[in-house]
Amino acid sequence: MAPLFVLGLSILLQLAAAAMALRLARTTGWISAWLLITSALLLMGARRAITFYHTVTADVLQPPNLTAELVALLISGLMLLGVAMIGPIFIARRKAEAALSESETTYRGILDNMADTFYRTNANGLIILASPSASDLLGYSMDELIGMPLAGLYYRPADRELFLKFLKENSGRAQGYVAPLRHKDGSPVFVETNARYLHDDDGNFMGVEGTVRDITSRRRAEELNTRFGRIIEDSVNEIYVFDSETFHFILVNRGARENLGCTMAELQEMTPADIKPAFTSDEFSHLVEPLRDGSRDALEFETVHARKDGSTYDVHVHLQLSQSETPPVFFAIIQDITERKRTEERLVQSQKMEAIGQLTGGVAHDFNNLLAIIMGNLELLIARGTGDNEITGFAAKALAATQRGADLTHRLLAFSRMQPLRPVSVGADQLVKGMEDLLVRTLGEAIEIKLISGAGLWPCEVDPGQLENALLNLSINARDAMPRGGRLTIETSNTVIDDTYAAAQDDVEAGEYVLLTVSDTGSGMAPEIIAQAFNPFFTTKGVGKGSGLGLSMVYGFVKQSGGHARICSEVGAGTTVKIHLPRFISGQGAAPGTSAHPAADTDATDTGAHGEIIMVVEDDAEVRAVAVGFLSQLGYEVLEAGRADAALEKIAQNREINLLLADIILPGGMGGEELADRACELLPSLKVLSDISQVIFKLSMSIQNNTISQRVVSSNRSTPPILTR
Repeated sequence: MAPLFVLGLSILLQLAAAAMALRLARTTGWISAWLLITSALLLMGARRAITFYHTVTADVLQPPNLTAELVALLISGLMLLGVAMIGPIFIARRKAEAALSESETTYRGILDNMADTFYRTNANGLIILASPSASDLLGYSMDELIGMPLAGLYYRPADRELFLKFLKENSGRAQGYVAPLRHKDGSPVFVETNARYLHDDDGNFMGVEGTVRDITSRRRAEELNTRFGRIIEDSVNEIYVFDSETFHFILVNRGARENLGCTMAELQEMTPADIKPAFTSDEFSHLVEPLRDGSRDALEFETVHARKDGSTYDVHVHLQLSQSETPPVFFAIIQDITERKRTEERLVQSQKMEAIGQLTGGVAHDFNNLLAIIMGNLELLIARGTGDNEITGFAAKALAATQRGADLTHRLLAFSRMQPLRPVSVGADQLVKGMEDLLVRTLGEAIEIKLISGAGLWPCEVDPGQLENALLNLSINARDAMPRGGRLTIETSNTVIDDTYAAAQDDVEAGEYVLLTVSDTGSGMAPEIIAQAFNPFFTTKGVGKGSGLGLSMVYGFVKQSGGHARICSEVGAGTTVKIHLPRFISGQGAAPGTSAHPAADTDATDTGAHGEIIMVVEDDAEVRAVAVGFLSQLGYEVLEAGRADAALEKIAQNREINLLLADIILPGGMGGEELADRACELLPSLKVLSDISQVIFKLSMSIQNNTISQRVVSSNRSTPPILTR
C-alpha cells in the first residue's frame, strides 16, 4: 500500500505544480512559456494517474516499485517547489516591467506636453534625448536632432564655449542662463536654460541635461520696451506718469527733469499741481474727473509750468488715464510751446502793425488831400488880398495850423511806409557827426552826447533826410527820459544778421547791415511798454506833450528802407534802440518800394518858369484844381487828367512835357508808379513827382517866404518835392 500512496501523492504534487504554472501564465504575461510548463506537468501527472489506475484495477495487485515512486515523488515535489519559488520572481519582474512602462509613459507624456524643451547629451556633446518641443523650437525633425552636436545649434560657436565655462564656474549647474540658438532657417532663437552635469556612480562625466525655454518673444518685447524707454527718456517733450489716486509722480523723463530743474527723487515727492501754478490740487482733481469716470478718453489744454527757480514757460498738455495698469495711472505728454507762443505774438503784432499801417496810410492820404485843398485855397486867398488885415490874419493862422496838420500826416505816412523815399549811399558815421551841433542845441547842456564810430564802416542805403529825422526823434525821446540829465550815445557799426536770428524775428532778412545804436541812461521802459512803443499815437508822456508818432515814424521809415528796428530796455537801466539799415552795394539798384525815375539837378535854381509844361494827374478834382491854380500862377503851362490812361494819351500827343506830377493812388487799375514807368518809356527825359499834396504844401510855404526855386526832385520817395523861383 505504501507505493500506491506515494504514487498518489506524486500525482497531486504534479497537478499542484501545473495549476501554479497556469496561474503564473496569467499573472506574468509569459503565457506561452508557462503553458508549455503547465502542459508538461499535466502530461506527467496524467501518466502517473494512468499508472495508478492500472495498478488499482488489475486482477492481481502488483504495487509499483517503492524506490521508483519515492524518486518520482521527490521530483514532483522539487518541481512544485521550483514553480513556487520562481513564480514570485517572475511576478515581481512583471510588476517592475509594468511600473517601468508606466513610468516611461508618464515621463514621455511629461516630455511631450511640457512647455519647456528637455534635452540630454552624452560626454561628447551629442544629443541623445530631446523632447518633441525641440522640433518646434528649432525647426529640425526629431530624427535630425538625435545625434546632432549641441554646439552646432548655438548662434555663434563662442556662445557654446561661454555656456560650458559658466557651468564649470558654477559647480556644473546653470539657472536662468540666457543663450542664443540658431533656428534651422538661420534666425536667432533666444532661450533661458537650466542645466546640470551628469555623472555615473563612479563620478565620471556622462554629459549634460537640462531644459530650455523659448524667450525670443519676451526678449524682443524687452528690447522693444528698452528702445521705447530710451525714446521716451530722450524725448524733447516732457513725459510724466503719476498715480491716479495720490497724483504723485512715478516716472518723469529727462526732458521734463531738465526743463524743470528737478531730480527724479524730488519729482516723486511732487504732484502736477506743484508744477502747474494755475491749478490747486482740488482744481486739478476736478479737471481729470472726466478721465476717471470714462466720459473722456483724453484731455488737451494749455497752461503754464513753473521751474524750480521760479521761472515759467507755456506748455500744451495731452493727458490720458491708463486702465491697463494696476492700479491705473495717468500719463501726460507735455510740449513746450513757449517759442510757438512768441511766434504767434510776433505774428499778431506784425499783422496788427500792418493793419494799423494800412488804415493809417489810407486816412493820412485822404487827410493830406483835404489839407492840400484847404492850404491851397488859403494861400490863394492871402495872395490875392482882401484889403482886410483882420481876415488876412485869420487866414494866416489857419494856414499855419494846416501846416502843423500836414506835418502830422507826414509822420503817419512814414509809419505806414507810404512816404516817398530817395535812398542813396550814405556814410552813417559822417551823417551822425554832421548832426552833432544840432543835437547839442536841441538836447541842451544837461545831456552828454557821445558818438562812437565803428572801424571800416560800410555805407548804408537810406534816405539821408529821413535818417536824420529818425535820429532826431530818438534823441528827443532820450532827452525826455532823462529830465535830470544823462548821457546819449550814438554808435555806428557793421553787423551781419544770420538765418537763425532772421527766422526768430518778424519780417527780417538775413544779410549785411549797418547798425545804428542809440542808447540813453534814462528811466527805461517796462516790457508791456516796449510791446506798444512802435504803435502810432501810443505815448507815455502827458496830454499835449507828445503825439505818439515819433517811434512809429522811425519804425515805418526803417521797415520801408528794408531794415529792422528793435528796442532793448529795462526800468531804471535806460533804453537802447537798434536800427539795422541795409548795406549799400553798388549796382544792386534802389531799395525796395522805391523807384528810380530821372531827377533834375537839385541845386539848379532860377527866377521863374520858362515855358515848361507840367502834367498834373490827380483823381480828386479839388486837389487837382488847387495844384493847377498854383502852377499856373507861377507861369507854368499845365495839362491835367483824372486818370492814368487819360494822362498817357495826352503825354503821347505832347512830347514837350517836362514834368509829370502824379498821385500814387489812381483809379482805373493803373497807379502813379506804373504811370511814371510808362510815361518815361515815351519820354525818357521826363521828370516825375509823386506826391501832389506835398508839392502844394511846399509851394505854399515858398510863396509865403517869397522864394520859389525851380527844383525838381524825382519820385525816389525822397524829401517832398518843391518848385521854386
